[in-house]
Amino acid sequence: MKPRVALSLALGLSALTITAAAEDAAKDLDSLQGTWSVTSTQEGGKEQADQQSKKLSIVIKKDVFSFKFEGQPKTLDMKLKLDPSTKPKAVEFISMIREGQVSHGIYQLDGDDLKTCWARYGKARPEGFTTKAGDGRIFLTLKRVQAPDK
Repeated sequence: MKPRVALSLALGLSALTITAAAEDAAKDLDSLQGTWSVTSTQEGGKEQADQQSKKLSIVIKKDVFSFKFEGQPKTLDMKLKLDPSTKPKAVEFISMIREGQVSHGIYQLDGDDLKTCWARYGKARPEGFTTKAGDGRIFLTLKRVQAPDK
């Protein structure tokens, strides 16, 4: 095969792979849309108090992940960037307040059940859905309570 043909073929296959990955990410993002209740929260290897979890809900609308705290008018919003090609699937939580701050995480969706685990800014992406003392990770299990209006 001539070098130019091989290069063209390689570039074409690379573009197809990128397009397929973008389509997979868009499908996963669409499947995450809605309002979620927090069923459990773990940080530093310890379950957090149920009372705190019950006051928190998560809303995923388009590519924005919002923490909504009961009785508070403001939310904490982060942009989502998904990479479903990895095992476990990867997510980036991008701060909308502090430019350049990204938390690396993972996620797993099973119907209306969502698990996500992420590291605080500057820490390595978790490899599993666990936390331990001093690792700077947060692990949430969520249950969808409302699908988005379409």
